[in-house]
Amino acid sequence: MRNAFIILLSSLAIGGCELNAPEAADASAALARLVAAAEQGDGAAQFELGEHHARGLGLPQDDALALEWYQRAADQGVKQAQYHLGLLYYNGRGTPQDLDAAMKWWLLAAAQNHAEARYQLGMMYYNGVGVAQDLVVAMEWLRAAAGQGLASAQTTVGMMYDIGQGVAQNYHEAVKWYRLAARQGDTMAQYNLALMYDIGQGLSQDRAEAYVWFSVLAANSNDAHLVEARDRTASELSSSRLSAARKKAARLAEEIHDHRNSQAN
Repeated sequence: MRNAFIILLSSLAIGGCELNAPEAADASAALARLVAAAEQGDGAAQFELGEHHARGLGLPQDDALALEWYQRAADQGVKQAQYHLGLLYYNGRGTPQDLDAAMKWWLLAAAQNHAEARYQLGMMYYNGVGVAQDLVVAMEWLRAAAGQGLASAQTTVGMMYDIGQGVAQNYHEAVKWYRLAARQGDTMAQYNLALMYDIGQGLSQDRAEAYVWFSVLAANSNDAHLVEARDRTASELSSSRLSAARKKAARLAEEIHDHRNSQAN
């Protein structure tokens, strides 16, 4: 095992911010404690040290070292390390690509209810990457991740119900999952939900609700199609309904913004 090296500088940049000498000393001391804990076998510290190497946080970015520390933590059953180790094997970072190893570690993380690992397994079966394509098994994994609140999984489950992949076509289920993902800010779910309200597929046609979601999308995009769809649905509403829809869109946009901030923190 190569030794992790510690940067002990009077001026250390972390997260793009230059630290003054006292702050740099504190950061270096914290990193030294992290390395010591990891080398003494603390699984959580080993995972965090892997993160530092993977992201270049106070240490040189080094996928091979990230893999080593993730591996040590994963061997102790740290599910986050198992998930990230699977990502490195899947993408061939710090090691040659190994889809079997990726699946092995994602299965272990998924057994500990790791939502992203379940999503990745679902997508392997959905796309037939590393395994034979199996949309039924894909749906099982994706629905498990969606049930844990993972927006990308909720959108994919919605699309599978919408199209009838791996499950009987069910527009009501599609709308249910699209709505959950849309409220978390998933733009594909927002667009599909807007379309379903616009044409009345899987629910009663509601141009006001279509306007709300087209408006949320258009506010964060220069896509002329979205702007046109927003303006078209607006033109079909009375002034009172349009006013109410605009207020709802503003509230939704604020809720989605707050949700994203909370997830980032």
